[in-house]
Amino acid sequence: LVPHRKSPPLRETIRGSVKIPLRAKISLSFGLALLLLGLLGLASYRSASRMVESSAWIAHTNSVLASIGTLSASLDKAERAAREYARNPREPYRQQYAAASAEIRKADRDLRTLTESNPEQLRSLKSLDRLLAEWTSLQGRPFTQSATAAEAESQNDRTLDLLEQVNVVLKQMQDRERGILARRSEKAVAGVERTRLLGVMVTGLALLLRGANSRTTVEGIKQALKALQPNLPPGADALPGKRR
Repeated sequence: LVPHRKSPPLRETIRGSVKIPLRAKISLSFGLALLLLGLLGLASYRSASRMVESSAWIAHTNSVLASIGTLSASLDKAERAAREYARNPREPYRQQYAAASAEIRKADRDLRTLTESNPEQLRSLKSLDRLLAEWTSLQGRPFTQSATAAEAESQNDRTLDLLEQVNVVLKQMQDRERGILARRSEKAVAGVERTRLLGVMVTGLALLLRGANSRTTVEGIKQALKALQPNLPPGADALPGKRR
């Protein structure tokens, strides 16, 4: 009888049968999966940062629009109070005019602060301040001095003309801010969509890598079992439960 050659340990046989390229495939698959997850995390972080920044700018633009609205409403209140006082000089109308004038000054300061980084809006504010200075000077005269009917009518016509010019400037500023708001909102939505699309792509690639890795693992097991076949005793099979 020819003595049967002792078979090498199963672990060494499997280790020798799994070639380095196969191990490299598995390592590459895991490495790519980790890389894709890292890219997704980085993209999500950048998108979140942009979303926070966009939200802050959107809130800033809404504040500008609110200040413009406050200034326009305060101008109307001051004009009504001055007109009523000219017809019937009573103290409540003076108080209403004083309160409206204070609101106008505050809204003008707020606008200047909020738009200091926007040269185009600052140029409009310069025109607005010039118009407001003349309008305030004429509008406040009935509270400090009397005038003839002809003078009062002339002043009233001029104040109405100035108020119309002020409203034109405010409308221009308002339209600019609404355009800025629309562009920033679109940019924020586009950022969210890009992040969502990237997430779908990375998830799909991760699933493909997982499938490829599973196939690679199965191939490695088959190669190992095939390598065991010559080293088994006669009549044995590499697969459990099977006999020749």
